[in-house]
Amino acid sequence: MARALDGPLHFANTYLLLAALTLTATLGDTQRSAVWRGERRLVLLGSLTLVCLLVVGMSGAVTALGDTLFRPASLTAGIAQELAPASHPLVRMRLIHPLVAVLSSMITAYYALTLKERAPDSTRRRGAATLWALLAAQLGAGAANVVLLAPLGLQVFHLMLSDLIWILVVALSAGVLTATE
Repeated sequence: MARALDGPLHFANTYLLLAALTLTATLGDTQRSAVWRGERRLVLLGSLTLVCLLVVGMSGAVTALGDTLFRPASLTAGIAQELAPASHPLVRMRLIHPLVAVLSSMITAYYALTLKERAPDSTRRRGAATLWALLAAQLGAGAANVVLLAPLGLQVFHLMLSDLIWILVVALSAGVLTATE
């Protein structure tokens, strides 16, 4: 169970480091500075999106561990494991993570749509459109992970998409808080 606690903490630390690198790259030039632009709704929605992405990623870390330790022989056997009353908590995460992921994706898609509608420039509009494409790919990779019983290569691809989505949302959210001077 120590690994089940360590995995999500490691994941959160990785996301925070990625956010720091992204913000450094995004805001590191001398042309931009953090200036409140008064779009409170976007700031709140962006904050909610980031928290949701962090939670879904942390639950994914636990799910990946459960898939590794309790690999089912088939999709049917996996579903039976998940629904068994005496199943291990790591096995039950295989049910929780997809639900959290779909909810998080809906919030993230709404954030992308809101950003696209309010985008002052084509760069942010393209970023929001890219976010939609990455979300679609991520949901597809997640579904494939379930059906194919989480092969390692697909898990790594799923994680890469998660990182790309996180980086893009951090960069887009930085644009909400900054202005060109």
